[in-house]
Amino acid sequence: MGGSELIHRTVTETVGSGLDALDALVGEVSTHPAERDRLTVLAPAITAIAAEDAEARRIVRRAAEHLAALADSVQRRLGPLPVAGAGGVFRAPVIWDHFAELTGATRPLAPAAVGAALLAGTLLANQGLADQGLADQGLADQGLADQGLADQGQVRDRA
Repeated sequence: MGGSELIHRTVTETVGSGLDALDALVGEVSTHPAERDRLTVLAPAITAIAAEDAEARRIVRRAAEHLAALADSVQRRLGPLPVAGAGGVFRAPVIWDHFAELTGATRPLAPAAVGAALLAGTLLANQGLADQGLADQGLADQGLADQGLADQGQVRDRA
């Protein structure tokens, strides 16, 4: 058996005792590896024992390293962006501390939905200003045309 006795006991207490429950979990994870929700039930249990179990601590530190690698990948593609940890996994100090150490991350000041709404509002406002500038230009051209200046060749077609 890999891991530690404490991890084994914690996992069996979490998913249910008995070989059938463990075999079912292993079968589900093996059959559907992309469906992470099958393992999310174990995350709080393993992080809870990380302070007293070296193998559990290694597992959760490695999880933090994977999350940091994801943040690094995003930064490589999009440029230097600030990193913030959002989601239930960051409630575990052992994961948050290592992730923050690796990335320089800070705790979000607001929920992700608030940040997304603020960003969308900023983008819309900026787009609105750009559209307004174009609309103002169109109105200015219309005003010149109304004065008969366009007919005199003083306003060039901008198309």
